[in-house]
Amino acid sequence: YSCPLVAIELGGQSLEHFTHPQRCVYLLGSEDYGIPPYILQKCAYHVTIPTLRTSSFNVAVAGGIVMYDRLAKALRQHPGSMAEAARAEGAGGNSVQRS
Repeated sequence: YSCPLVAIELGGQSLEHFTHPQRCVYLLGSEDYGIPPYILQKCAYHVTIPTLRTSSFNVAVAGGIVMYDRLAKALRQHPGSMAEAARAEGAGGNSVQRS
């Protein structure tokens, strides 16, 4: 399962304009120190959650915002139902095809 790494960290591309890869691994750093620079260099994408304040979000809140953004953008691409968008995004982990 080769997936690009997506760093969610201050100083990157705005989440508002980010196109989520179909498959990826999101990395969220600690609230105090963020993601170490040597790990950021290995990430295919560096994304920032826009905020009016200067401090960072709690890591759980940041993860929820990113997952909501991913689902909302998938629903815009695949209107109709949440289930259809989830299938198109490959949600639900490893699915097994039955014949």
